[in-house]
Amino acid sequence: MKQIQELTFEKACEVKGIKEEDLVITLSPLYPARHGKAIEAIGKIFIMVDAANQIANDGKEWSADFTDSNLKWENWYEMIEDEEGGSSGFRCNDYGSWYSASGVGSRLCFVSKEVGKALGNNIEFMKLWNDFALYK
Repeated sequence: MKQIQELTFEKACEVKGIKEEDLVITLSPLYPARHGKAIEAIGKIFIMVDAANQIANDGKEWSADFTDSNLKWENWYEMIEDEEGGSSGFRCNDYGSWYSASGVGSRLCFVSKEVGKALGNNIEFMKLWNDFALYK
């Protein structure tokens, strides 16, 4: 898991066979320019998640398959206050009784809980997650 915890975006591109110079992020007129940083961040997050799952899956590609009953893992990231401001707006409590729901798609699922935790402890990944989730 150390390899995943220390994964960089550049290394993730290598794992996926992507040349970084071939990546192009264009901002559709549909999105205001103020969301450009978040859109770039989520693109990088997708690549890092794919690479982490591939590393953990013995070098074979992996994506969540919802046609089977195998477990899939999705992280719950706790936003922590940094020097630029807080996270108090990102906290909530909830419970369900005889209720099932999913607030996650398959793009950000992990092959195992350990992979999700390792990437959640990855500083570069979490900076990208903050860029995606927070206005800064």
